[in-house]
Amino acid sequence: MDRPPKRIYEFGRFRVDPGARLLTRDGQPIPLPTKAFDLLLVLISNGGSVVPKDELMQALWPDTFVQDQNLKQNVFLIRKALGENAHECCYIASAHGKGYRFLPRVVERHEGLDETPPAGVRSSTVGAAIKRLRQFGFPIIVIALLSVLAAYIFSVRRSPTRLDVSVNQNEIAPRRRSVAILDIRNLSGRRNDDWLSTAIPEMLGTELGASEQLHRVSGEEVARFKLGFPQNVAETLSRETLARIRGSLDTDLLVSGAYTLLGSRDDRVMRIDLRVQDAASGDTIAEISNTGREDDLFALLSEAGARLRGKLAIRELTPAELASVKASLPTNAEAAKLYSEALTRLRAFEPLPARDLFERVVMMDPANSRAHSALSEAWEMLGYQERSQDEARKAFELATALPDADRLWVEARSYESAKEWEKAIKAYSKLFLSYPDNVDHGLHLASAEISAGKANEALRVVESLRKLPSPAREDPRIDLTEAAAAQSLFDIPKAKAAADRAAVKGTALGARLIVAQAKYSQAEAASDLQNAKEALAEYEQARELYSAVGDRSGVCHALMGIGNIVQGQDHALARAIFNRVLEMAREIGDQRSVARALLDLANVSYDDGELQKAKAIYEKAFAVYREIDDRPGMAGLLLNIGLALDELGDYQSAEVKLQQALVIASELKLKFDITDAYNTLGTVLYHEGKLSESLRAYNSSLNAARAIEFKDGIIDNLAEIGRIMRVQSELGMAREREKEALTLQEDSLGPRLELARIELEEHNPAAAEVSVRKVLSKANSKTTDNLTCYTVLAQALLAQGKLAAAGKILKHAEALGMKKSAFLDARLEFAVTSARVQAALGRGTQASTMLQAAIADARALGDVPYQLEACNALVAIDVQRATSSDTRSCVNALQQHAASLSRPQ
Repeated sequence: MDRPPKRIYEFGRFRVDPGARLLTRDGQPIPLPTKAFDLLLVLISNGGSVVPKDELMQALWPDTFVQDQNLKQNVFLIRKALGENAHECCYIASAHGKGYRFLPRVVERHEGLDETPPAGVRSSTVGAAIKRLRQFGFPIIVIALLSVLAAYIFSVRRSPTRLDVSVNQNEIAPRRRSVAILDIRNLSGRRNDDWLSTAIPEMLGTELGASEQLHRVSGEEVARFKLGFPQNVAETLSRETLARIRGSLDTDLLVSGAYTLLGSRDDRVMRIDLRVQDAASGDTIAEISNTGREDDLFALLSEAGARLRGKLAIRELTPAELASVKASLPTNAEAAKLYSEALTRLRAFEPLPARDLFERVVMMDPANSRAHSALSEAWEMLGYQERSQDEARKAFELATALPDADRLWVEARSYESAKEWEKAIKAYSKLFLSYPDNVDHGLHLASAEISAGKANEALRVVESLRKLPSPAREDPRIDLTEAAAAQSLFDIPKAKAAADRAAVKGTALGARLIVAQAKYSQAEAASDLQNAKEALAEYEQARELYSAVGDRSGVCHALMGIGNIVQGQDHALARAIFNRVLEMAREIGDQRSVARALLDLANVSYDDGELQKAKAIYEKAFAVYREIDDRPGMAGLLLNIGLALDELGDYQSAEVKLQQALVIASELKLKFDITDAYNTLGTVLYHEGKLSESLRAYNSSLNAARAIEFKDGIIDNLAEIGRIMRVQSELGMAREREKEALTLQEDSLGPRLELARIELEEHNPAAAEVSVRKVLSKANSKTTDNLTCYTVLAQALLAQGKLAAAGKILKHAEALGMKKSAFLDARLEFAVTSARVQAALGRGTQASTMLQAAIADARALGDVPYQLEACNALVAIDVQRATSSDTRSCVNALQQHAASLSRPQ
């Protein structure tokens, strides 16, 4: 039997052999770690398309929760292997950190075949095969890829069955007439009666839409449209206004009117006047007036609805439809009043008071499905996902008697709230297929598909919406949805083009909220394209528009976008922006924005070296996460707090926080958090002088990192384990750990510095100097690690008697301002080394003073290893004062810890 043909990829001077798992340049092998090679194959096989990071992470780690850093590390390894540097982007392009695209033109060859592969075989199909086969390993990938070719050719003749939600104009039912209830004005002059201007449209709309012969434009759509009008819409029905109404609401009929209440408080009579107009011409089609008792509001509106149906030639409701209408309404007038007031607040972007009112409604009317659903939406806007999910579930359980469309809507919302995306997609698909003239259903379906990672299917829904009759197909929200789908696929130019179209259409319609959303989408695209100036301008326009329509949550998001851009250049301005976001988020009760603003503020403080302030803000952010029961957020904040506490020298508290983080991370199987927590715990224990416990923690972190193939974690833990062994004078074992780390990444700074320290311990300072200078030639001159580089270099120079050079290096490091932002270990080691150099220069008094200060700092922080090192240095340079109290205490400490420091662990 012939051997199967071998697939080969070639680009430039490079050649990739998937079967042999080999990357070569001009025939010379280039080593790549397993995951980096897998990543290279996935990128190549996607034919120049941007591959989302979530898709890449699923391909490389299909059964493991991982974080972005691991993916970034593998991209770095590929770039390094291909010779790409930081100043060019000739092989792999990133979409602002959200995805990656392979840039070179790739030639695909089949060795062992006389003809070229079928032209119809797409690289995306090959990429999908690679992802599916990842769990089996690449030894069988060549055979598997051939199977994909056969399957694809067969699929051309017979595609697999899938849910098709495309709109075929020859198959769907004729488009229903649509009706929008614009304004029902309060003529009584009493503000206490304003709630009826919301209640009447809601109840009347339910009546008119119950037979499903009319498509009722939702109250939410009407409220959003009215944001573009400073005055009463119904009073300005010019031809221009009518065109805007039709373009925005896709409605055939407009209902407007007024109500007034007459009589005493306990015996009031209500009169309702309603007018129906043609949305195209403005001509009046029907007018009715109804009068009845206020306490019989439901019957009054039911009669008005019946009369309107008669004038519009719509059949009477069946008993079942009447029952569904009744089930949709509040059971009493007080509940109806509160529900209407709550809806008004919710549509005005005031979720906090809306939540309070809805809670009163569900207490009065616990079986009201719509009230529970609206309360769920309010909780979601406030950031309380679990409470939102509970209310959405209750709404679904109570929705059995609602009209079919409303019941399906409540069901879909329930699944959406619970993040059960497949079920939400199925429910929204059923709605869209049943009512394909309802743009809202299609938009929600596409949104659910984007959330489920199915953006390409969302784009197919977008195309279906564009096949609807005009003006529905010109709805700018379709363009916004396309922009969101393209953004999730990291097709930034397509996202920007769609957002541009939405902005133009929204501006023409006077739809200020839609224009604000379009501007925000344009800003996100500009940011992804690294155009900070354009992004800032678009964010600012979005902020102004959000502010104009009263959407303060939108203002918060726009401001955070601005703050994230300016943070890299101006910490003071970024802090002011984040403080403004925090203030506004608290005013509206948006807990997600509160938490995010606090995190941003804490990070700014941490970067400024304000550790106490950063810790305090981290703790506030943690409290917010705890309040909304965001446990992954809680675990992350505990890690941040633990890091800050370690830097502050509060090791016992740091231990407590890190153990708490470990508990949550272990329960939720957050494997990267587990790795980080053990690693940080190892550092804290080392500072406390608990070397045996520190070693155990580092080994636990190492095992966790290896389990998820977290390369940076493996390297860091090996370096730290080697450091402990060096301190214990196990130099051979220490060297083995550092060399093992360097086999994973040759230029890794931590292991390189530890090897230099080992060379110093072995009395080979010249070799140590060479090693450190090589590291410095590649390092950023202002990093924390570089302070350590200069310190170790000074130690090597000192050991060789190059005193002037050692002093010059230390002064240079101090002049660069490294000490302020450096970590605790780096600062203390720098201080002790500086004192040793001063002593060698004959400045004993100055050296002793410096060491006394270092001892005091280390003692205040509880850092045992550096306290001992400073004491040891003081003994070495001040033998005449060896009986002094300070030196004697150091000697005693050294004797007490000598055993633990020298004993193998």
